[in-house]
Amino acid sequence: RWYVGSKSHADISSLFKYLDGEILNGLRINNPRNNGYAERVFNVCCYVSMQCNDGVKAEVKLAMLLFNLFTRFIGITLMTELICSLATEFAIGHFLSIQMINQHTSKMCIEHSTRKQVSMK
Repeated sequence: RWYVGSKSHADISSLFKYLDGEILNGLRINNPRNNGYAERVFNVCCYVSMQCNDGVKAEVKLAMLLFNLFTRFIGITLMTELICSLATEFAIGHFLSIQMINQHTSKMCIEHSTRKQVSMK
């Protein structure tokens, strides 16, 4: 299971403004009416998020992006499922460890939840 989050360096939320809903009917592999534009933009955002050469593993960088997207689209099940599908395809295509991405994303969710609880006190 993916736990994902907020915004990307290349404003990924603008990607979803251009969608006519076709992507919600399946990725381009499963849906011939989907031209793949949203998938390509998502993949570029993932790729760009991993490009900074700061010694942080690619899986951690992708987990940060996903965590931010999930916090941005919290409660919108179709969007989080779409993000999970796109992220899974990206991770597989780039030989990334899905298990490692999930671990880092889970850790970020726990830390975020803890910070929220502390700030409410």
